[in-house]
Amino acid sequence: MTSMDGIPPPISFNIEHREQAEVCCLLAKIGGPPYIGISWWGGFKEDITSFRQVDFCLLAELFQDEEGTIINLQRDSDKAEIRALSGSIGYQVRDFSDYNKDLESNDCFTGLIKPSRHHK
Repeated sequence: MTSMDGIPPPISFNIEHREQAEVCCLLAKIGGPPYIGISWWGGFKEDITSFRQVDFCLLAELFQDEEGTIINLQRDSDKAEIRALSGSIGYQVRDFSDYNKDLESNDCFTGLIKPSRHHK
């Protein structure tokens, strides 16, 4: 790939209104918008050349003045990681990592938490 024009369009699914309504109700129960989806590592933990992880202290600094609800989208996260991240940030990170296991559910969910602004 040599230019932005070579990037294929995103995949989308035909999501039923009922599924979106269920996710909207679920989000409303856990906290208010904006909903900020995060993940903190990528690659394979067993492969030192591909594994990358963001330090929880850096994430805490990034989100210290944010209002809204922080949502865990990290694939294969464990409860200890979520507790540690919540402790670093100073409030409960809501775990929605199960949505990562099903592409249609993930598309529905992430479509509802589109960012209102980008961090740099």
